[in-house]
Amino acid sequence: MIKINSLNSKIFLSFFILGIFLLSLFFLQVIPQMNKEEKEHTIKQIENMIYLTNQQIKLVMRSKKNNGEIRKEELKSIIEHEAIRITNRLNLDNSISKIKDKSYQFSSKKITCNTSILNSNKHTLFQLKDESFKEFKDELKDSTFLRRDIKDKYICSTGIRKLYYTKKIKKHNKFLVISCDIDNFSTKGEEFELKLKKEIQKSFSLLDSFHKGKAYLMWLNPNIKDDKPLYSKEDRYLNEKYCLSKISNFTFPKTGDLTPKEIIQAIDKEPINHLLNGKKSLTWVKSINLNKDEYFLYLVTIYEKDFLKHVGLAYMSIIPAAIISFFIAIVVALIIFNRLFKSINILKNVAFKVNKGEKNIRSNIKGKDDIAVLAKAFDNMLNSLEENISLLDKKVEIKTKLLSDSLKEKETLLKEIHHRVKNNLAITIDLIKLEKSKIKDKKTKDTLTNIQEKIFVMELLHRKLYESKDLNLIPLRNFIEEICQDLTASYFVEEKISINTDIEQIHMNIDYALPLGLIITELITNSFKYAFKDKGEIFVSLKKSDKRYILKVKDNGKGLDKNIDVNNTKTLGFQIISNIAKGQLSSKLEYFYEKGATFQIIFEIKR
Repeated sequence: MIKINSLNSKIFLSFFILGIFLLSLFFLQVIPQMNKEEKEHTIKQIENMIYLTNQQIKLVMRSKKNNGEIRKEELKSIIEHEAIRITNRLNLDNSISKIKDKSYQFSSKKITCNTSILNSNKHTLFQLKDESFKEFKDELKDSTFLRRDIKDKYICSTGIRKLYYTKKIKKHNKFLVISCDIDNFSTKGEEFELKLKKEIQKSFSLLDSFHKGKAYLMWLNPNIKDDKPLYSKEDRYLNEKYCLSKISNFTFPKTGDLTPKEIIQAIDKEPINHLLNGKKSLTWVKSINLNKDEYFLYLVTIYEKDFLKHVGLAYMSIIPAAIISFFIAIVVALIIFNRLFKSINILKNVAFKVNKGEKNIRSNIKGKDDIAVLAKAFDNMLNSLEENISLLDKKVEIKTKLLSDSLKEKETLLKEIHHRVKNNLAITIDLIKLEKSKIKDKKTKDTLTNIQEKIFVMELLHRKLYESKDLNLIPLRNFIEEICQDLTASYFVEEKISINTDIEQIHMNIDYALPLGLIITELITNSFKYAFKDKGEIFVSLKKSDKRYILKVKDNGKGLDKNIDVNNTKTLGFQIISNIAKGQLSSKLEYFYEKGATFQIIFEIKR
């Protein structure tokens, strides 16, 4: 295997980086252009399909319109035929009263119409169904058709569409009017759309391979002045803004945040970028029929992520081939380099094993080339190095024994110092206790007890160092717990005051352990003297949080004056604590009331 620090690997790596650079340059220059061309091609392909579908819809509409004209003429023919039949029969009779007879009324299996008789002034004399001609009676003329449409405000409703035919009854000087409902309030284009839906849906499906978006036909009111999105969740089927064709598979438009103005501006132009259901989308708007009251449009919306799936397929097929070719070249180059650098590899492996501690290995490379000369010099250097190492090992062994003996001697001496200091401090404590037993003055006794406890902290510190395997570090849990026990015994408060501790397993050197012991002693002594009237509890904790240490001493006594500043007070005890915290721990004493007096010092150990 080739290592990164070998010569052949460096040469190989140089060619590898060069290959990566050239391959990246190829991708950076060729792929964006291919991507752009593929995107343009995909858009063109989609637009061609949209164009074909749009043209098909227009052709079908023209065909239907022509078919509608034929049906319209057929309908006129039926109405006219019936009107002539009825008027001829009435002209043969002496009275028009026979109009009430069914044989004299309009009769057709294809359409049902109303029959009316008007006098010469166009006033109604008889009607099968109530109907008024007052507004347009002057437009009713002999042998003439009249079309009247009454449109309502909803886009999806055609309103009322009627066809009237007037025929004069000459013998009686009266007028026969036949009125027919064209679609009986049918939904716009219903008959037309139901017949064409199957064919148009086939055209919509041409785009299924490109997207999971929407394709639909929609009537749009071009006179909307609102800049809000076209579709709102509050919209009803009947509205004044839009109407979807029944050819579509849904009732409401899928226009997302598009406004009517944006849709109108995009008719027969570039697609619009917008959001649909929170997804980036492209929408094409194509016109089918445009008039002043409503636009009939064909809309196609494609989600951008679906569209992009078809972009880049060409270069995605090139990338694997390029990468495979690149790695084949790497394998071939690796084989060639291994053969060319065989001697270097042997020399490298020998050096690697020597570095791991194999002193007896040699390269044994034969030849007269530069690599062979270098290998022989390297083998000679190894021979000399092995001799020097053997000699050096002997000297190191002698020196190590001397240092070990010296270190043991110093450790013994240091332990003896701690032992003697501990004994001297213990004697001092015993002397103070002896003097206390002779003194009756309480104030003097308290002062001696206070001094005794401070000396006890120092004695305990040296005792722990003497007992510890590590002569520099003190286990703080045992250290603080023994201070608390001694203080309770010295002040004779075992039955009244209890001290609870929560000390983590922390080891500190004497520079931090001693000031901590003195501060704890002073704070607990202060609680003994001033915090309680009778019974009470004291809680001592020492925690480590990241690099900081948190000492907390708390009692459930009456607490201090709210306005006291413990770092600036004339009280000797707090002055001592504040000076120790500031001078030796680079911190300060904090006080706050929490169901009793709580003192806290936060400090860091400087290395």
